[in-house]
Amino acid sequence: MKKYIYLLLFTLLLPSCMGSTNSDVFSSRAAGENNSSNSSASSSAAVTEKLKITILNVGQGDATFIESPEGKTLLIDGGKPGKGREVLLPFFKSKNISQPDLLLETHYDNDHIGAIPELIAGEDGVLNSSDDFIPKEGVWDRGAYPIDSAPAFGPYLDAVQNFRHSLMLGQKINLGNSLEISIISLNGAVSEDSFVDLLSEGFYEKENSSCVGLLIRYKNFSYLSAGDLSGGGSPGGFETLDVESLLAEQMQGVSALHANHHGSSTSSNDLYIQTLKPKVVLFNVGNFNDYHHPDQSVLERWKQSGAALYLTEKGAGGFVAGEQIVDGNIELETDGEKMWVNGEECLF
Repeated sequence: MKKYIYLLLFTLLLPSCMGSTNSDVFSSRAAGENNSSNSSASSSAAVTEKLKITILNVGQGDATFIESPEGKTLLIDGGKPGKGREVLLPFFKSKNISQPDLLLETHYDNDHIGAIPELIAGEDGVLNSSDDFIPKEGVWDRGAYPIDSAPAFGPYLDAVQNFRHSLMLGQKINLGNSLEISIISLNGAVSEDSFVDLLSEGFYEKENSSCVGLLIRYKNFSYLSAGDLSGGGSPGGFETLDVESLLAEQMQGVSALHANHHGSSTSSNDLYIQTLKPKVVLFNVGNFNDYHHPDQSVLERWKQSGAALYLTEKGAGGFVAGEQIVDGNIELETDGEKMWVNGEECLF
């Protein structure tokens, strides 16, 4: 019965109108073929022997750029409206990339998808023009529609609807033969038998509970990124669904991770921290934010676990001794055996 309810819920959340769900993201489809006018600039990053992960400083929001050793590129989320022109387009221009391989959106909150229409519209700011910034393999998300209020979803859908595709739990993302990237959480589920009920009453921020989670493996290195995934925290008495614990029960340790929900008290619960035990935790957070991110108790729990903490900005919440406030992008590089964060070697 439990499996039946889950499959019914998953069907509701992933309607067929949302596009293909191939198990390999890099199928024969080439969404970027419609953007042939951008052939003068590179569509991939330089080929190296390292995996590069850049947490882009988009203020109070989220955007992560992945470069595989083979030069394939993936942008996870993009930040709030305004950050497309202010941050994303200049960043890609600095790398001479006019057509990334893939965009992936973890969920539909304003501070994650709000910048995507500006990015897609390109330098002229006009959609469906010659300089549109269309990823070769399209834009992938959790399918369906927002659970909570999402004012940025309409403009997002207008911008990506012609090359939007739905992810599936367990799906593999191909950024080259050296990496293994798996979808490990989606729409409140971490497996067919382990999930939360997103239709249940009395819970807060269920859009966050629906987040896409990715696990990236490169040789002996592993990295987890899961957007605003909730862990049962109750800010102001408003309880959230605990997806983090379900995920932790199916995982082992990782080398580094992206802190869920900007270090909010909704996330980073004890089981999640003690199970994953990363050596490095990266926070995408903005100064003077209205949410008091990162939360003091969250910073303390991560610090007590022994992890090194890096923040794009200080934020408007807590502080612990030893945290590194970058006031810019956080750049993690690894050859699969060692990793460096903004040039500093970190053992794992």
